[in-house]
Amino acid sequence: MWTEIRAGMVTFVTMAYIIMVNPAILGESGSRHNPMPFQDVATATTLSSVVASLSVGLLANLPFGMAPGMGLNSYFTYGVCLHLGLTWQVALAAVFIQGILFMILSLTGMCSLIQDFAPPCIKKSITVGLGLFQALIGFECIRLVIRGNNVLLGLGDLSRPDVWLALAGIILIVILLVLEVKAAMLLGIVFVTLVAWGTGLASAPDALWEMPSLANTFGQMDFRGYVKEIKHTLPVTLVFLFVSIFDTAGVQFAAGTQAGILDRNGKLPKSREAFFSAGLATCVGAIFGTSPVIIHNETCAGIQDGGRTGLTAVTVAVCFLVSLPFNPIFKAVPVAATAPPLVVVGMFMMAHARFIDWENLEEGLPGFIVVTMLPFTYSIANGMLFGLGTYAVVKSITLFVQWAGGAENMRELVREKLKDPIPGSPVSPYISHGARLSLVHNPPRDRASTEYSLDSEDSVDDHRHSPDHLVAIKLRRENFPRKGKDDVAAASASLLHADRNGVRQGQQSYGALSTSPPLL
Repeated sequence: MWTEIRAGMVTFVTMAYIIMVNPAILGESGSRHNPMPFQDVATATTLSSVVASLSVGLLANLPFGMAPGMGLNSYFTYGVCLHLGLTWQVALAAVFIQGILFMILSLTGMCSLIQDFAPPCIKKSITVGLGLFQALIGFECIRLVIRGNNVLLGLGDLSRPDVWLALAGIILIVILLVLEVKAAMLLGIVFVTLVAWGTGLASAPDALWEMPSLANTFGQMDFRGYVKEIKHTLPVTLVFLFVSIFDTAGVQFAAGTQAGILDRNGKLPKSREAFFSAGLATCVGAIFGTSPVIIHNETCAGIQDGGRTGLTAVTVAVCFLVSLPFNPIFKAVPVAATAPPLVVVGMFMMAHARFIDWENLEEGLPGFIVVTMLPFTYSIANGMLFGLGTYAVVKSITLFVQWAGGAENMRELVREKLKDPIPGSPVSPYISHGARLSLVHNPPRDRASTEYSLDSEDSVDDHRHSPDHLVAIKLRRENFPRKGKDDVAAASASLLHADRNGVRQGQQSYGALSTSPPLL
């Protein structure tokens, strides 16, 4: 029991930065005449985290810490409010509707189906692109990256001390992570904050605690504005929904694997309840005034410390609840302290790039489109749509070409091989294909003689045989040890013998190609 409680405290400490970072990001979505106050958003962030963590602990008995998601909060502010020009009240309405859809899909089991339907390269590249987007936001917050002269982006003023303080915070967090120090991000925020307060770069808090308030954000969802701007709000809702599903599913799998609680099919028990908890907390968070809720990556820190049951998640909820009165401290945290976690978390999200098959252009190109379009256009929706469109076009054309001309091209290749000599081969043009057909229709008694594969290490003379030949005639390496040219010559002689024996059978079998599947 104590292990679960301690793991919950570790999870809370590692993700407590969200109480400071989330209001700082969402606060940018307002305007002078329509602000989104820090204190209210901090309270909404905390309460939605309490509801989510408590729900996943009690309903699913899983050790997950849940809170408003990083990346989704950036999209809420910079992609929806600032880029599309929607008010934060309309954005909250989109979040609420997304939460309702999330709960419906989780109860019907559609979340898992949607997750399985989406191409893996798109799911992975969304995480990568979101990491780049988040890092870009962090650099812009500290003014390291600014709008350039005659270019889109440029380098900021490096003479500003807060820029260097933020960069020092990034380095400190990374060093603490390398040393496996618990709560590395929180310690980095505390260090930068104390230095900023001590040097006068930021003002210290006027009070240590105050009563939580939701006076300016509670129930502020603008559904009329949502309907009025439906051409923008509907895609935004779908983006919130799909990103929440993919993020929640990804962390579920990673955390479940680390905890060793996946079943024999690699699925997480009670994942439906976990999805439902995220949807429920998202609805509650929208009512209170915050962005969508997901499972946080920092959950893995608590699992590493021994968390395995819902008691860990319940402990996280209690810790968030206890932190409510201390919002004035969180409000005084400067941007130079909240930006480093954005960059570091973006780096972690970039790690998913290694799971994308870049060498397969059918997977790599759509993934690259998502990764680049998402941050360059300040829109997850644009990245997803361009990526899915590219994937659909490339796959459709490829499959059509293979379907339309693939079989006939294979038969034509056989005809050409049987008629024309094999370039560089000293043997009959019938040999390779005759031997292949012979081995398929009349396998040799000694099957060990068909399992050896000659490669470049055997002899340069072996390259006289065509690639098709070397695939078809496989001789066991054990029968011909690589001890000299005599052994290689024996292997070549065996190849030639098998080829000659297969010529007649190959010629007889050639006529069956028009009715049987291609052998090449």
